[in-house]
Amino acid sequence: MRKIISIIITITFIITGFGAFAQQENINNKIIIISDQIIVSKPSFIGNDNYISIHIEGSESYFMQPGQPLLPIISKLFTFPFESEIIDINIEIETETYKLPRIITPCPYFSILKNINNEKDHEDEFINQKTHNLNVLYPKQPYKIFKSTGLKNNEQILFCNVQVITQYNPSKNIIKVPKNIIITIKYIPPKKPLFTKNNEYDMVIIAPEVFSTQIQRLIDHKNNIGVLTFSKTTEEIYNQYNGVDKPEQIKYFIKDAVEQYGIKYVFLIGDIYHVPIRKTAVTWNYFGDLVVPDVITDLYYSDIYDQSGSFSIWDTNQDGIYSEIRMIMNYQPYNETLEIIDEIDGNPDVIIGRLPCSNNRDVRNIVNKIITYETTTYGSDWFNKMILMGGDTFPNVGDISEGEYVTEYISSIMPDFEPIKLWTSLNTYSPIKINFEISKGAGFVSYSGHGFEYGFATSEYNSNSPIFYYLPYILGIQNWKKYPIMYFDACLTAALDFNYEILNINIPPIAWAIIKKQNGGSIACIGSTRVGFGGFAGDPFIAGTSCLHAFFYEAYEPGIKLGDMFIQAQQSFIEEIINNVIYDPLTLQEFILLGDPSLKIGGY
Repeated sequence: MRKIISIIITITFIITGFGAFAQQENINNKIIIISDQIIVSKPSFIGNDNYISIHIEGSESYFMQPGQPLLPIISKLFTFPFESEIIDINIEIETETYKLPRIITPCPYFSILKNINNEKDHEDEFINQKTHNLNVLYPKQPYKIFKSTGLKNNEQILFCNVQVITQYNPSKNIIKVPKNIIITIKYIPPKKPLFTKNNEYDMVIIAPEVFSTQIQRLIDHKNNIGVLTFSKTTEEIYNQYNGVDKPEQIKYFIKDAVEQYGIKYVFLIGDIYHVPIRKTAVTWNYFGDLVVPDVITDLYYSDIYDQSGSFSIWDTNQDGIYSEIRMIMNYQPYNETLEIIDEIDGNPDVIIGRLPCSNNRDVRNIVNKIITYETTTYGSDWFNKMILMGGDTFPNVGDISEGEYVTEYISSIMPDFEPIKLWTSLNTYSPIKINFEISKGAGFVSYSGHGFEYGFATSEYNSNSPIFYYLPYILGIQNWKKYPIMYFDACLTAALDFNYEILNINIPPIAWAIIKKQNGGSIACIGSTRVGFGGFAGDPFIAGTSCLHAFFYEAYEPGIKLGDMFIQAQQSFIEEIINNVIYDPLTLQEFILLGDPSLKIGGY
């Protein structure tokens, strides 16, 4: 993803030369050896009165821990046939040492999307003194290796990402920069293909029996347009599959459906009580004043296989706690506050979408909207409009309006869509104007700012008075048959376990409320089930919610399916952020797709 603002001083690198790729096979024991040489260009140094940054031409990967030195990373991604066994990775690194005149530019701190009332973040606490007083190399290990499985070109692949990190001695102000890297990998290919699939189906719908009559209409529609679909009730799954609980039983069925029928899409129709969702233990504590004690996520169903090709249980120590990862962000050296208890790769192996219907009325309404969208949208003028909503997400932090910066970038990568800018700087952001523009119809709505279960809010530049859009305001949206796909780059808009009642009426989270609205609203939403962070002070794209948001729109092409856009965004996020920048399972898990994953964007 192209960054559009710098963090203090931009840091990049390029691999300027690749050695010849060598491969040989040992026929007797079927061990294959691959070797790759990376020749790295000499670094350049740019500084100011306080800091110096290291440039190695070309890419934008660097080792990032807030408050710690920003250090360039050289990455190489290898791919192998699914179920290959990597038995050895050898990394030889030749480095060159440089004495620096000043300390290295530190990484800024997170900007938290929960701060609707603009409580002060920690953007001014730049330098972690513990690290900068060390008389040893930071980080300790000069390389990292990440392995995962996932989809690439509709095929299951084993990924192996090797990172070589520039090391820094802060006390002596000495840096060791790689200049020649040789990576040798030994692996054993799979003995036989895992999949016996014949691509008999494209999608399976999982829902309780009570919804079957309404769902059959959707199945008939999907089969008529060439998306071969069948359904499986939750009752059937619970009777036919074993597991420690209902989510695991469902996941075992999905695994069978992938391997036996070749399905690509899984459509969950039912709220979290009809079709359960996985609760995970990603604990994210930011300076003690923001705690995310758990996350609910459908990524659990999507990540079928672990890095060895086995069923991914997400509970590797089998204590009944899933995806147990503790991140206490007080930024001690050497990642001492990151504790990964359950090893998961989080890379999606199948595409999941959910519509959290509570009753047959919801299902009937949603089926009608999907059929209407796919049969009437194509060629409509309204589809070629894109509504962009944002303002100054973090007033008094940096010198930009982050929400406008994010949506401006998204507009630049969607040139075929007419941008409708509802920005605080243009005085076009207000509940009335939002409803007015959505009512005229649009293909997409992109929002970047703060969010909560029953609305969202952003501010004018450097203003401490947010402009709120509350859930009841959706009553003013009148866009029958002109349904957009909405992306909420914000907190909590898809918190499906949100329980709130007014006058005995259950209030859903806003992302679901705007989908289930009859004769209007959206056809699908991407939203977050928990609190998130919006990148770093000065650049919302470096990590977190806005990064995934941008990757979603970068994946767009005419005629693409909604689920394909979402999974491409997830895969880009894993490759560019988790593997190359900062470990962030929170963003990946908390953002879910509420909608039909096989929906053809723009219709047939």
